[in-house]
Amino acid sequence: MEKIEIYAPISGVIKSITECEDETFSSKILGDGFLVEPSSNEVHSIFDESSIEMLFETKHAFFIKSIYGPKALIHIGIDTVKLNGQPFEYFKEINNISNVNELILKVDYDLIAKNKLSKQTMICFDNDESVNFQLNKSGEVKQGELIGYLFLKKTDSNKTELQKESKFLTSAKEIIKLVGSKTNFTSYYNCMTRLRFIINDKNNVSEEKIKKLSIVKGINWSGQELQIIIGGDVYKVKEEIDKIIPEDTNIKIKAVKKGFKDKALGFISGVIVPTIPIILAAGILMAIKSLLIQFNVIDDIKNYDQMRNAKLFSAFIYIISEVGIGMLGIFLCISTVKYLKGNIIVGALIGVAIASPYLMWGINYTLFDWGFIKIKLGGYYNSIIPQIVAGSLYVYVDKWVKSWMPTSIDICFRTAISFGIVMTSIMFILGPILGVVEGLVGVAVKWLGDIPYGIGTMLFALLWQPLVLTGVHVPIIMAVIQNLPSPLYAASVFGVFGQLGAVICIGNWTNNFKTKEIAYSAIPSAIVGITEPIIYGITLPKFTPFIAGSLGAGLAGLITGLLNINASVAGGMGLLGVTRFIPGGAYQIGIFFLGSFISIFASYVFTFLMYKERHNENFLILKTNKTLVKFIKINNILSEKEIDKLLNNINQNFKFSKQEKLEIKRIEKMLSLNSKIESKIINLLDKQNEMIVKFEMQKNKYHINQNLDKLNIVEEKINKLKNNNKILKLENKKNEFLKNYKEALKSLEFLQNNLLSKIERELKKIFTINNNTNKIMNNYYNSIHSLDIHFELNERKEDLLYINRKRNKNEVS
Repeated sequence: MEKIEIYAPISGVIKSITECEDETFSSKILGDGFLVEPSSNEVHSIFDESSIEMLFETKHAFFIKSIYGPKALIHIGIDTVKLNGQPFEYFKEINNISNVNELILKVDYDLIAKNKLSKQTMICFDNDESVNFQLNKSGEVKQGELIGYLFLKKTDSNKTELQKESKFLTSAKEIIKLVGSKTNFTSYYNCMTRLRFIINDKNNVSEEKIKKLSIVKGINWSGQELQIIIGGDVYKVKEEIDKIIPEDTNIKIKAVKKGFKDKALGFISGVIVPTIPIILAAGILMAIKSLLIQFNVIDDIKNYDQMRNAKLFSAFIYIISEVGIGMLGIFLCISTVKYLKGNIIVGALIGVAIASPYLMWGINYTLFDWGFIKIKLGGYYNSIIPQIVAGSLYVYVDKWVKSWMPTSIDICFRTAISFGIVMTSIMFILGPILGVVEGLVGVAVKWLGDIPYGIGTMLFALLWQPLVLTGVHVPIIMAVIQNLPSPLYAASVFGVFGQLGAVICIGNWTNNFKTKEIAYSAIPSAIVGITEPIIYGITLPKFTPFIAGSLGAGLAGLITGLLNINASVAGGMGLLGVTRFIPGGAYQIGIFFLGSFISIFASYVFTFLMYKERHNENFLILKTNKTLVKFIKINNILSEKEIDKLLNNINQNFKFSKQEKLEIKRIEKMLSLNSKIESKIINLLDKQNEMIVKFEMQKNKYHINQNLDKLNIVEEKINKLKNNNKILKLENKKNEFLKNYKEALKSLEFLQNNLLSKIERELKKIFTINNNTNKIMNNYYNSIHSLDIHFELNERKEDLLYINRKRNKNEVS
């Protein structure tokens, strides 16, 4: 049964709907609910995320719908329909998503009172057997205060509804709602594993609900950009969002002030991430070219004369392998102009003009020669920073030219003037300066790779995954590629395999089969070099495995660095990273595989030694006891003698007995078995649902074409899928097991409640009830509920007592 929180829509006095002055409401003809005697004039939603579904013409009432389905009638005053909308000023339109803190309307209750009408504001829920309302608080409340719950019963009709659309479409719809609807983002796109939204207002994003979506591995913020980590299925979700939000959709954008850091991170991510597929494709093609050269299948083309005399196949391979990396700057210029909403066709023109080797053929003209610094005019083939700056400069110069140029001659001269200004600036001023900056970045990367005894390689491998978290790993690896050969290019692969080793360890040893499934499902993407599903879905939330994986990578970097590993060419990721070492022959390839093995194996061992998935309850209670005693000492609540006595007492009494621990162990096995069965059922249902969706589409097609033979065949397939024997057997097994499972949960709850009550009684002897005592009880709650929190049957309390050692008395957080 799903539970939805209900909040006070307006400050005032909450009463049962049965106390309403109007019999239509009090008799619950319009449904169960509650009423408010208002003390404020600002009305908000009763749901945390919702939209107005229907607004009465006279504005006195409206239907509001939760993003999770249920809807409610909010009726302001009694007989206020007579006032023809005069007292009501709305700030939200129909279908606008709003959260509980956003104002929906203001009401002139004084005008209602002047007309001798009741101000009672009624909230009624649909008269539906699948909905049950529970009012938990009455009397004086403030707007936004939690007052009750709406319980939704799961029905078979819901299950049927799920089979009408794929999980990717369902996920796409949910994600759009949870990011704050279409009005809360200016653009969206995807990389290999992440769906990325440029968000207007972070407060409108329901982070926790996004994390709970089955398809989502985790989320990450980069300035105003929300990154939703999905994994390999991200393309399918993006395609469904494209169908929901056509390109020509007019999005209302709220002006949100962004800091420099948010703008910078958003810019880096928005410009570079769309070019990642080009980098990967180019890397693999470069590796294939190297392999073909090694086996004397093609000629190694290095200059114009060799190209002129090359065989057709050699020339073809040279073109397709070199263009991605060599012309990367052009694509970055286009991406920059697109991100800044300029004319991407002109962006392409500028990119080609700056990068094209056909214009300069490697010839440079010296502008300044100051001995150790030489600034030259030349083409920026294989350059990145000048291209990004040129793209940015063009957009702003073009806007400036547009601001003063008459529209009658705009089409003739505007582009030519903008292009001329940008090219002059880049070629004679900014380009030479930025070329020096780019050269310095290359020097820094080379310096790190040259640190002896494998230390440089170790540091790069160790820090590679933390760099992935920040999003700056892409420009850094570009700098490495531009300065090949380099040992650092190998270290990035070991960073990936370190997280792979950590997640394999967790998958092997966890008794939570939901965690096991997430861990194992992330392994294939890591094998080909993508770690986001691992780090955001498993290792980073648990933290210690993330550190263990980084340490394992660092060890691999150290050993291979000592053995002089050196990547010669751009190549693939993950295991395909071997293509980076083919020109180095068998020795370099062997070191690569040795480093990969060390990274995976060492990370597995470090995770096994450093990480404990779930500490037992008594261990966690002892830690909480220490926090409690420190707090008492800092605040001088008891004397030293009394504290020693207290610590001895609580260590003896605040714990589960040996028999209770054995009972918890027995329950843990049952929870693990239930987790295993549920995980298998969900996995099979998911596959079944996807197949049914495909067959339903075929069915519709054959129905339209009146192809009865094929229609019957598809219907038989659908019926066969719905009667899947594996699912039926597992569900029967679960039903047989259900009684014992429920009894185990009751037994666990009884043990937990007993100990919590005992602790609370003892604490009341020492403290008066206040905010800090509530916090320490939350610490004990998390310790005692370790088992059900681990199996995600319960949620951790967040408002905890921490002792801040740097501060003095009464300073806790």
